[in-house]
Amino acid sequence: MTRSVGLLQRWGIVGRICGCKLVTVMTLLAVGRVVYAVPVRLRVEQSTNPMGIDVVHPVFSWQSDAMERDWKQSGYRILVAGSAAALRQGKGDVWDSGRVDSSESVGIAYGGPELKSRQRYFWTVEVWDGHGTAALAVNPAWWEMGLLQPSDWKAEWIRRNDPDAERELRSIHWIGLPEAETGQVEQPTTAEFEYKLHLDGQPRSASLHVFSPGAFTAHVNGVVTGRKSDWSSFDREDVREQLVYGEGAKGDNLIVVSVVAPKSRDAKASLAAALAAALRIDGGDGKTLDIVSDGQWRVRKPDAEWSSAKDLGAVTDLRLGTGPDRLGQAVAPPERVSSGASLFRREFAAPGAVVSARLYVTALGSYRAFLNGKAVGESVLTPDFTDYRKHVLYQTYDVTPLVAKGQNVLAAMLGAGWHGSPMLWSGTHVFPGPDLLRAQLEMTFADGSKQVIATDGSWQGSAAPIVSSEIYAGEAYDARLAQPGWNAVHFANGRGWSAAVTDTPRSAAVISAQPDLPVHLVQTVKPVAITMASGDAVFDMGQNMVGTVRLRVHGPRGTTVRMQFAERLNPDGTVYTENLRNADATDLYTLSGEGEEVW
Repeated sequence: MTRSVGLLQRWGIVGRICGCKLVTVMTLLAVGRVVYAVPVRLRVEQSTNPMGIDVVHPVFSWQSDAMERDWKQSGYRILVAGSAAALRQGKGDVWDSGRVDSSESVGIAYGGPELKSRQRYFWTVEVWDGHGTAALAVNPAWWEMGLLQPSDWKAEWIRRNDPDAERELRSIHWIGLPEAETGQVEQPTTAEFEYKLHLDGQPRSASLHVFSPGAFTAHVNGVVTGRKSDWSSFDREDVREQLVYGEGAKGDNLIVVSVVAPKSRDAKASLAAALAAALRIDGGDGKTLDIVSDGQWRVRKPDAEWSSAKDLGAVTDLRLGTGPDRLGQAVAPPERVSSGASLFRREFAAPGAVVSARLYVTALGSYRAFLNGKAVGESVLTPDFTDYRKHVLYQTYDVTPLVAKGQNVLAAMLGAGWHGSPMLWSGTHVFPGPDLLRAQLEMTFADGSKQVIATDGSWQGSAAPIVSSEIYAGEAYDARLAQPGWNAVHFANGRGWSAAVTDTPRSAAVISAQPDLPVHLVQTVKPVAITMASGDAVFDMGQNMVGTVRLRVHGPRGTTVRMQFAERLNPDGTVYTENLRNADATDLYTLSGEGEEVW
């Protein structure tokens, strides 16, 4: 009696039973049994009220709140309607399964007529228990279809127009030892390449990009700035702090890159001890200096005399990089020197009050979308990883509250993500082609009219303050390059904006809706300890985890904070990174100098 009373009180059926007659108690208990047998947690495709699915025969699932011991479902009936009003009237005007004698409540497939793109469907379920008592779900559910046909997409793929990057890539040449006819030497051979540079003034920024088919170690003025082994992409190294400047000898710099020819499992293969490199220097006065590997570099074998390096040919023409099989099978020439992010924006006018707005977005890369300066959704690293040569996922967002009557702006930031980053232990660019964005905003107004804003050549693009971003390497952010308000209306005085370029993916991949939850923030973890080791601050997070750092800092303009991530410590308290192999796992933040900065 006491347990039953407690359960009934929990549901608000009775406030007090003491002193009631037995017949009244038994009647209330019967009512309680019906209440607890109602279907709950209604789901479509394992999600609650999913938006933008493209499964043509979605599956339904539900649970029961029955508290009766050995309770069992004996049958179910699913109703699907085209409106909430029809469902409230008990009308399944899209599909009525009728009573199905079954105890199943997971993975029940939709069996009605063909579903339509963009349509929202409302559904509920009625179940019967072993006594023949029926119970209808108290809270009906819904789902919304996405874009089911390729013709539903009006948006084009776009990328940022970056002629300087294209020109730089074409100007880089492979260089090698003078006696090499094809850039190949007997294994193992080490070659050292050097370049001398004079700087009168302090550079605003400087990065060295190195590509060698074997192992290499780069030095700037005797300081190791980077190393890789069998890495088949350009490695970016921030070298501003290692460069010196001034009059006379004070401004003389020496760059040395030691290269070891790659090893092959094929004993007959002779692989190249070659180098391709680019040094980017921003003088801060509007002038940039681009130094690429060519015949102006010098080369030698260890302990030999220096001589002019031999120009082996353009990096875009020769296949000297090796794949992950170590068989000497050359990979395709590189298509990019670095993986900086891009900004895109498109202003538009909404002629009236919006009653519905959906944003469909995907990318060959990783994107963040914005509407009128506000972030769309809470997902990160979207879209999820797939084989981009075959399959690309898109996401759907309800952005109705974000669209204003009058002037609006739809914007996005695009980075390399999984698509554009070097992958595998070998740093191979598995997925060819540039990073691309595809977005489509569909709006319905109070008068029934519709409007579509889609990516095309009318969009504007510019370089983001994220100057480099790769999955294994990390991110380099220069706050001095930020453009406040770039994703909001009435943005003016922007830097380097030009018309976006429409492009086509290298392969005809299938585009489909994301079937699962995207990556998103679930927890904030604070350091459990902070220690000093070799002049560096070591933050102990107390656990191994996957996440991003939130940095709060203030300091002089141009100061760079370097954050390297690791899983364990060395005995001396420094971070242990040997197990990371070629992964730099390092973030760089360069301060704007404008008060407290949060990144």
